[in-house]
This record gives sequence, C-alpha cells and structure tokens, in this order.
Amino acid sequence: FSYKFWKPIAEDIIARAKRDEVSYPVVIMGHSLGGNESSKFASYLGRNGVKVSLVVAFDPVETGHVGANIDRVVNYYLPKQNEDNTIHAAGGFAGTIQNIDVTTDPSITHTNVEKNARFQAASINKLNEITSAL
Repeated sequence: FSYKFWKPIAEDIIARAKRDEVSYPVVIMGHSLGGNESSKFASYLGRNGVKVSLVVAFDPVETGHVGANIDRVVNYYLPKQNEDNTIHAAGGFAGTIQNIDVTTDPSITHTNVEKNARFQAASINKLNEITSAL
C-alpha cells in the first residue's frame, strides 16, 4: 500500500490487538518516503502496545526514530548531503538498529535499492528467522 495510508492500517492492527486477533509477527518495510513512514508506523504501533518484530527501510529521505516495542530495525541507505537519513533510537527503544551504508556498491541508486537481490534475501532471511521461532 502507499506510504500515505499507514495510519488506518495501524488503527486496524491496534483494534485487532485489543481483541487478541493480531497475526504476529508484525513486519514493516518501506522504500524512500515509505522508508520514512516505516519508522513512524512502527513507533505508533509500539506506543499503542503492539509489538513490531522487524522494520526494514530502503533509503529513507529523512531521519527516522523508533521507540518502544520494536525489536529490530535495518536501514539500507545512501547517505544524503546535509541530511541524516539514518534511523535512531527514541524513548523506550531496547532493540537493535542497523544502519547500513550501501554506497560501497556503485550500482545501487535510490530508485533501485529495494530491488537489490542481496538486500531482499537478507530481509527474507530475517523474516524467516522470526517466523521459525514461533
């Protein structure tokens, strides 16, 4: 879905969590503006008591912050001039954050970073690790 429409989805997840009807794990991934919103989406869920197992951002365009109830964050990013586009811990965050600068591979651009087979495989592997533990 479009990055613009995460709030109604978050509200639905929160309502279902109150009825004990959420299908865990909750995983959020986004690219570019969706990468910006992925940390906001996850933090909103966390503030409302929903545990988020994994957030993966692909080259967000601004600084992100994640709070309580989020286990793991991976951010594949191309550093911006004069702007921090990494993700940082906010109040209550006790998980892990990996900000991975992908400029070592010159073939990676803002428009193709989420299509990178290595990053996709790593994301799927993290998801498999989480779901195999259930």
